[in-house]
Amino acid sequence: MMGVLGALCFSSLLHEYLIIGISNIWTGEHFFFFMIHGVIFILWEIVFGYEKKNEITKIKRFLKWILLLTINLMVLPAFVEPMIRKNNILPKSYLAKYYTNN
Repeated sequence: MMGVLGALCFSSLLHEYLIIGISNIWTGEHFFFFMIHGVIFILWEIVFGYEKKNEITKIKRFLKWILLLTINLMVLPAFVEPMIRKNNILPKSYLAKYYTNN
């Protein structure tokens, strides 16, 4: 458990360092993103880690996939927002122009 949080904490600090270097401001959003993923991973293993393989049905697998997708979509803005604020970080693509006002 501490290894997961330690690895994600180190990764979050490296990502924050990148944002500090580019934007010259510490936002803490990447730190939040990675640490909440560590907590979610630990809670996921507590809740779903002890299921027997023969008890997992396709419906249960699909519902867990939907739950994980929902959680990821809720915390994804914490990862993307610092890069959207600084327009030159994101590649100029067809979809990115709607979010960067270019």
